[in-house]
Amino acid sequence: MEKHAYQAEYRAAHRVEKLAYNHAYYAVHRDDILAQKRVYGQAHKAEHGAYMRDYYQSHREECIARAVAYAQAHLAQRAASGRVYYERHREQALERGRRRRATKAAVRIGRVHYQTIMERDRMVCGICHKKAKLEDLSFDHIVPLSKGGPHTDDNIQVAHRLCNARRGASGKMPVQTRFSLGGL
Repeated sequence: MEKHAYQAEYRAAHRVEKLAYNHAYYAVHRDDILAQKRVYGQAHKAEHGAYMRDYYQSHREECIARAVAYAQAHLAQRAASGRVYYERHREQALERGRRRRATKAAVRIGRVHYQTIMERDRMVCGICHKKAKLEDLSFDHIVPLSKGGPHTDDNIQVAHRLCNARRGASGKMPVQTRFSLGGL
């Protein structure tokens, strides 16, 4: 027992020196250490997975409570980072949604160039034929995706958000366009 007490006392007295040594060693041997961890992880993947499943089953309520507490503690941070990402990548996020809806509707999907559409339509709403401002801009599928219209440049027109929302996919309002849809 004396040996263990001496070792514990030595570690406590030289804690800062040991941490500095460990950090310096890791900085020099980082790639080797990470490679060894990858090899070990691959070799023991099934074993670790089984351990984690067993742990979760036996500590289910504790794990759920910890996850809920973490989510609540970081809710504002997650919401803020999501808003920042969305503001920076707004057009890409909107395009992902459009492509997802087009894929779900099983229609033809092409590469859409929204800048070209805005230039072609001269920022004039294809539904009410009034000038559209950037902050009120939306893009309307002339033949709705739900009716089999493709997600391509020639089936998309500039529209006001309100006009586009009112028209919807019902098809009750007449489709107002400045060009022929013969190619669709």
